[in-house]
Amino acid sequence: MQDRLYIDDIDAFVAWGVYLQDGSGRQIVQMPPMKAVDTTEWAEYDGLEADLSNPVLDARQIRLDFHLTDITGADIFYDTLTASVYHDFRFPRINKTYRLRLSSCGGISLYIRHGILTLTFSEDMCVVPPAIPSAINIVPSDGYRLDNRDFARYGCRVIEGSEAQVRRWADIRQRVKHNSRYSVGVTYDVNGAIRLKNRDLTINLHLHTSNVGIFWQHWNALFSSLTEAGEHSLSAFGMAFSCYYKSSSTKVFRVTDSGEIWCDFSITLCVLSYGQAEDVQAVRVLAAPDGRLLRDSSNRVIIIG
Repeated sequence: MQDRLYIDDIDAFVAWGVYLQDGSGRQIVQMPPMKAVDTTEWAEYDGLEADLSNPVLDARQIRLDFHLTDITGADIFYDTLTASVYHDFRFPRINKTYRLRLSSCGGISLYIRHGILTLTFSEDMCVVPPAIPSAINIVPSDGYRLDNRDFARYGCRVIEGSEAQVRRWADIRQRVKHNSRYSVGVTYDVNGAIRLKNRDLTINLHLHTSNVGIFWQHWNALFSSLTEAGEHSLSAFGMAFSCYYKSSSTKVFRVTDSGEIWCDFSITLCVLSYGQAEDVQAVRVLAAPDGRLLRDSSNRVIIIG
C-alpha cells in the first residue's frame, strides 16, 4: 500500500500505517457543484431566466475512509492533520495533488488492532484546468450532444437512466387560483397557454481510458465546457434544452494495475427552457409486435436506418 497517498510529501502508509479504502477514489475525482445563480421566473414563459455571466464553482466536500493497520497510530495521524489548516494530498496513481482542509471527523470502527476511520475534507478553491474536446468522436455516439458537440468527443458513453431523464415531463407552473369556502370547487386562471417549470436533468456517463493522462484530458475538457459562462444546450431524441451545469456525482472510479481508468459518473443540469433540436433526422428502429422498442446489450434502442 506504499506510494498510494502522500500528505505533505510524507507516505501515509509508511508514516502512520494508513491507506485509503476501495471506493474513496470516486470522492477524490468528483467535480464540485456550481454556486447558486440569480434567477427570475416569468409568468408568460417556460422555465427560468438565469444570470450566467459569471458562474463560479463552490467548494467541494471529500469523504475519505482510511484503513488503520494499527489503531495505536490513529492519534499521531490525527495530530498531523490538525497541526495546520491545509495539507497537500498527492495521489500518484492519478497524478493529482489537492490542497485540502480537514472539515469534520466521522466515526471510527475498530476490529482488534485494525480500524476504519472516516474523515471529511474540504477543497476550498476548486479549479478546472482548461482543455478542449477532441475534434472527432473518440467512442461510438449515443446521440446526445452538449453545445452541439457529441458526448463521444469527450470520450464518454451515455449510459442507462439518461433517456428517462430526458423524456421526463416538466412540472406545470401553477397560476392564480381562488378557493372560497362559500362556493363549490375552485376558480382557476385560464388565460394563455400552460407554462412549464424549470427542472433538473441528470445524464449518466461512462468514461474508460487506457491511462490517466487521457482520462484527465477528457474529464477536464468536459467540465471546462460545462463551466463556461453563458447558457448551454443539451439535445437528444429530437428534443433540445437550454441549461447550465449544477453538480456532478461520481459513482465508480477504478484504476487497474495496468493503469486503465474506469469511471461512471453523472452530471446534473438545470433546465431553463425547452425546444426542439434543429438537426432532427428521421430514423427507423426495431420494435416488437406489441410496439415495444427493442434494445441491444447496452440498453440502447436498435436503429436500422
